[in-house]
Amino acid sequence: MLGTRARYVKVVALARGLDEALRLLRLQASGEWGRLAAFGMGEAGLVTRALSPYLGAALSFGAILPGEATAPGQLLAADLLDVYGVGRPRQIDGLFALLGSRVSHSYSPAIHNAAFEALGLAALYVPVALESLGKELPLLREVLAGFGLPLRGASVTIPFKEEASALAGGPAGSVANTLLFGTDGTVSGANTDRHALLGAIPAAPESGVALVLGAGGLARAAVEALVDRGWAVDVTARTPGRGAALAAACGARAVANPAASGLPYGVVVNATPLGLDASDPLPCDAAILSPGVLAVDAPYRPGGTAFSREALRRGARLVDGFTLLLSQAAGQSALFTGRPADAATLAARLPARIRSLFEVNP
Repeated sequence: MLGTRARYVKVVALARGLDEALRLLRLQASGEWGRLAAFGMGEAGLVTRALSPYLGAALSFGAILPGEATAPGQLLAADLLDVYGVGRPRQIDGLFALLGSRVSHSYSPAIHNAAFEALGLAALYVPVALESLGKELPLLREVLAGFGLPLRGASVTIPFKEEASALAGGPAGSVANTLLFGTDGTVSGANTDRHALLGAIPAAPESGVALVLGAGGLARAAVEALVDRGWAVDVTARTPGRGAALAAACGARAVANPAASGLPYGVVVNATPLGLDASDPLPCDAAILSPGVLAVDAPYRPGGTAFSREALRRGARLVDGFTLLLSQAAGQSALFTGRPADAATLAARLPARIRSLFEVNP
């Protein structure tokens, strides 16, 4: 194709995993600058859509309106422009990434790229879908370094937070949502989720009892934060064995049916993924979200999750998932950039069209 007189050459394929996404990026980097556009479709292809313009892609393709993508994994044209800086001069010499099994829903790229640009840093934050953190991270780092764009740090999301802590040398059973990669090959980890949760949860009243829904890395951070604040904590999970293990490790109690416990929970934390999709059911019995309860929601989506909307309808106090995201992102931003950061400043830097998406109405 490049041997013809065509002005532009476009190569697109379904990326079925990180290896295929990296093959497409290698192709892009080896092609003729400003003539070839090579990228992947699907969840794993997201990183190629964000990064190929910085490896010489001639063209980028984005959807004009939400929900009207013409190919799986296609980004909004507005996000290509506002979030990833496609189409305007921007030099980058290093990368940060969101690492998880599902990354297409995340607004972390918008938050961190806005911070990098505001601070004048030559860095780009991209979403990278993985199947295994331990097995695939070394390959990702090797390939990106070969492009002259070393991976300097990463946010880590479901289901890799426990594995991330282990990679950084953390104690058994601990979790990390942030990784930093030193130029000397060292890997360090941090958990800014816990700091964000501590900021959202008040000190417990006498005999205060809280409920945590879930048994993953964020659930563990929530249990630890609640215990620090003096709450007695119940844990319930879809997999009872995991819930029991978390409760035993953190001084909490595992319960199979919180609604039948008869306890008036003062705080309810949704640390499950339920809420990312519009069709997701509530992660708990709605009656638990009684007036005055503090509902803390980890998932987020435009317009709010079912948990957040139900909490407001029932008169509960709410810390929604986007608020929690900004709070933990402030800690990450400080680690990534070496500059102080706070949630309000990060929110103010976002395009108004993104801020408006996360107004939660019952």
